[in-house]
Amino acid sequence: MVFLRLVMGLSAKRVEVFSQGGDGVLHYQGRLCVPKVDELRQKILPEAHNSRYSIHPGATKMYRDLREVYWWNGMKRDIADFVAKFPNCQQVKVEHQRPGGLPCTRRQHDSIWVIVDRVTKSYRFLAVKTIDSAEDYAKLYINKIVRLHGVPLSIISDRGPQFTSHFWKSFQKGVGETTLIGPDSVHYTMEKVQIIRDRLKTDQSRQKSYAYVIRFGKKEKLSPRYVCPYWILKRIRKVSYELELPADLAAMHPVFHISPLKKCVGDLASVVPLESVAVKDTISYEDIPVEILDR
Repeated sequence: MVFLRLVMGLSAKRVEVFSQGGDGVLHYQGRLCVPKVDELRQKILPEAHNSRYSIHPGATKMYRDLREVYWWNGMKRDIADFVAKFPNCQQVKVEHQRPGGLPCTRRQHDSIWVIVDRVTKSYRFLAVKTIDSAEDYAKLYINKIVRLHGVPLSIISDRGPQFTSHFWKSFQKGVGETTLIGPDSVHYTMEKVQIIRDRLKTDQSRQKSYAYVIRFGKKEKLSPRYVCPYWILKRIRKVSYELELPADLAAMHPVFHISPLKKCVGDLASVVPLESVAVKDTISYEDIPVEILDR
């Protein structure tokens, strides 16, 4: 009915952006108009996305390529939905979004407070919460810093909300607080932050060492980043979820951090199976020489 009304409008010269060729094909600003037929559009979208000439472009790139030839109402929205639900793109492509944050501890700590002494260059890392108030920070400072090292002569703060409350100002009134930040202090603080990152990477490498042993001799550069999907049973914390794992993964802990997880927006029937890996109870592998070159 829409195309019939457009053709009638063309005959009456009321529609200027549409034109009709000699073969009766309707065009929109020189582009071929695609009717609202799902079968026809589903033939165009896969050809423009996963053919040998397209190589899985993103939604923006795919839309720019198709709009040179085709047009239909809601074309950009349909392309975005098609790319978002395509199974291979969900399993392989990297997710461009903000990280979920640090994992929570048993006491719900999700941040690290870095305190550096300007004289000795010593540092302390205190586990805190993002929802802690200035009074909570002051009490923690007294229990962890003042109790061991005494009251400092001056404190350099970043003038954040944790240090601007009335309680913190009254506590530091007699020690002469300053809010000036020098380049040396910033440099020392960033060095200690880098130490935290290095330690986190070290802890991750300890876990990865077991994974590398399990996958010894197997190249996974082109393996999918995500598998299955799995159903979410419940939300444990802000950045942790419990998944419904199959019987093959019964020995694995079902709670995962949000960083290795991704929302599945495609067809649930498209499942990526896990490959069976034979792992010994000792989590070890046997070295077998391939060739002896010299003795």
